[in-house]
Amino acid sequence: MAAKETSFRFFLDPENQILLRANFTTERGEVLRFTVQLELHVGEEVKPLVRVDNAHGFVHQHTFYPDGRVEERRLRFASDSEAYGYAYQMLKSRWRELRERYERASMG
Repeated sequence: MAAKETSFRFFLDPENQILLRANFTTERGEVLRFTVQLELHVGEEVKPLVRVDNAHGFVHQHTFYPDGRVEERRLRFASDSEAYGYAYQMLKSRWRELRERYERASMG
């Protein structure tokens, strides 16, 4: 059975500023590769807030800051399918908190 690639994106807020973007590849129901990213859209600007992926052979979370800093933290899960589920649910449920953290950091 061939691997299946899936991508989707949708806004989480009524102002259409917070976008959840997900890309993943599955084979036999198991996630092989994934990226889940939360983005802030203001006018023409797109600013990543948090991204979780399994690039480079391990699961990690990138937290972005307005000054250009990026914190990377390794995460451990029993499987990439479990990691994808965590990333999707965490970003979907915590988007308000993550947006506020980014906005507070931009104030100094």
